[in-house]
Amino acid sequence: MMAWVHASVGAFIGGRAGSKKRAFSAGVVSHGVLDKFPHRDYEIPVELPLCLIALAYIAKRHGVKSPEFAGAIGGISPDFENALSRFGLLKTMLYPTHTSKPWFIGHGRRIESPVTQIILAGVCLYLAHRWGKASG
Repeated sequence: MMAWVHASVGAFIGGRAGSKKRAFSAGVVSHGVLDKFPHRDYEIPVELPLCLIALAYIAKRHGVKSPEFAGAIGGISPDFENALSRFGLLKTMLYPTHTSKPWFIGHGRRIESPVTQIILAGVCLYLAHRWGKASG
C-alpha cells in the first residue's frame, strides 16, 4: 500500500481514536490490515513526495499535535523499516507484513492500478476533514 494511503487511513482512524496514543497505535495496526489487500507499491522517489504532501495536508488541517496526525504517523511508521532496508541500513524487518520471521502474516498480491488506493485515501482524507476538528 502506498505510504500516503497509510497516512490518510491512519488520519481518519486516529481522529476516531480519542487520544494521540490510541491514534498512533491504531495507525500501526491499520498498516498491517491495509498491507493484506491487493495493492501496488512504488519506489521511494514516488512514495516520499506523495506521503509528505499527505502529512502536510493533515498537519495543516488538524495540527501536528492532533490524533489525526498521530494516526497518520502510526500508519506510515512500519514503512520506515522498509525504507531502511531498501537503503541497506537494516537487514531484518520485524513488522508482521514485512518480515520473513515466523510471525509473517502475508502481504497482498501486487496489482498494477493504484485507483483503489487513491479512492480509499481520498475517502479517508475527506472523512477525516469532515468529521475532524479544524486546527484553527
